[in-house]
Amino acid sequence: VSGGYTGVPSPEIVFMNIAIGYFFSFLYSMSHAVNWYFWFQVLISFISLWTITYSILKKYNNFYFKTLVFCFLCFFSNDIYLLMQFTKTATLTIIASFILYFFNIFEDKTNKKEIVFASILFFLGICIRYRSLYICLPFYGVLWLVLCFKNKDYINRVLKRSGLVLLVCCFCIVINKTNTAIYKHIHPEYREYVEYNDVRSSIVDYTCLDYQYYQDELEKIHFTEIEYNNLIHWGFIDQNVYTKEKLKDVSRVIQKYRRQHPISLKDVVKTFLEKKYWFYVSVLGVGCLFLLGFLRNRKIFKDVIVFLPLTIIILYLYMFMGRLIYRIEYSTFLSLATVLMYMITTLEEQMYSIKKLLISLNVGMSIFRVPVYIQDSYKAHEIMYP
Repeated sequence: VSGGYTGVPSPEIVFMNIAIGYFFSFLYSMSHAVNWYFWFQVLISFISLWTITYSILKKYNNFYFKTLVFCFLCFFSNDIYLLMQFTKTATLTIIASFILYFFNIFEDKTNKKEIVFASILFFLGICIRYRSLYICLPFYGVLWLVLCFKNKDYINRVLKRSGLVLLVCCFCIVINKTNTAIYKHIHPEYREYVEYNDVRSSIVDYTCLDYQYYQDELEKIHFTEIEYNNLIHWGFIDQNVYTKEKLKDVSRVIQKYRRQHPISLKDVVKTFLEKKYWFYVSVLGVGCLFLLGFLRNRKIFKDVIVFLPLTIIILYLYMFMGRLIYRIEYSTFLSLATVLMYMITTLEEQMYSIKKLLISLNVGMSIFRVPVYIQDSYKAHEIMYP
């Protein structure tokens, strides 16, 4: 992208829309000294987090919801900034647009400027990583159904606004797909580049077993164990050796094995236990948000119970596809957390005075956040610097 290898900035980024690539090319042509790719993600992440907190605090600007927002930021923002990855950035951006859309769909009044801003965020999110939409859309689809049921007295107004939002989102998706298709048509070498990387990612971006599991089939296509290990474990992509046709054959072998050996319930339980999700910061964040919601109104359990099996189903589907990796898991729990926060805003306050508890919680989260800002010692990473 920056032109560090070729000397000329290139707009051709595999998973991002070509419009984003041209934007980066322009920035890198202005200055190579700035890591524009990094700072772009920082800026988009900041705006998205700000949008989520703004949307909630605009409706309820009291100590309880300030604590709720602070809790969300403490448990989820570090991962966005410290382990930056474009799938997570795209998911966060799309979620921010959904939150803003929902507040304008289900509230008494709409704000045209907020709808336009939400549309810009949605377009940016799908341009950064279109498939991130598949992670958060099920959560907000179910949330929409739940809220429609709770607002059935105003269903005509809700459907009218939802139709408008759906139309805008579809327009953004069409633009996203069309400009990429046009660029591929004009630049066949880019189309070949994308197609090759799609085939490669269908292998290396999924969980693969050792060579012995596929040995009989791979030997039929003359794909050796050394070639397999270099591809899977080292990411070697010499197109003279790993041609697109050969990678397609390898992909078919692996997909065939997965179809013949589906994941059993025992494997699912074993994988979930090995993952130890109860230690994930994002899962702890979801738990903390649920506790705050329970303190506000005990009915929250009835309202959000449907999202727990939905989370498990989504994780299972990615496990079945061999794609249960951390950025997918984080994006899933991020979607669950933001849906939970939105549901809390719809509940009536039925709680006793818990200000002292909220103060203690804020102090505790602030203390535990301090280590994030302490620079790691050189010795902690000496293995990276031989």
